[in-house]
Amino acid sequence: MSEQSFPYLPNIQNDSSMLIVEIDDDKIELDGEVGAIGRLKCHKKEGITFDLKGKIFRASFGKSMGTMAIVNYGAEEARIESVSDSLVSLDYVGSIFDSELLLE
Repeated sequence: MSEQSFPYLPNIQNDSSMLIVEIDDDKIELDGEVGAIGRLKCHKKEGITFDLKGKIFRASFGKSMGTMAIVNYGAEEARIESVSDSLVSLDYVGSIFDSELLLE
C-alpha cells in the first residue's frame, strides 16, 4: 500500500443528532447501504430499540473510553464531521421475522 497525503479541512462540530453505534453482530451486512437502513423506536417499558434490516437491537447509551471522530474523506481531502465521547451499544433481541416478536 502506498502512502498518500491530502489536505485536512477542519470542520469540527458537536452534532448532537449524530450517533456512533457499536454492533456486535457478524451477520449484519451494511456495506454499500445508502439512505435509511432501519428505525429507532422509543418504548415506555422496553426503552430504545433499533430495527436494522429486520433485526431488533436494544440500545444502551454510555461514554466511550476516549474521544471518537467521524471523518469524511475523499480522494483529495479529509474533513472531520463530528467529534463525540458518547457511544450507543446495541444488543440483539430478535428479528421481525420471528413469530413471537410479531405477536408482542
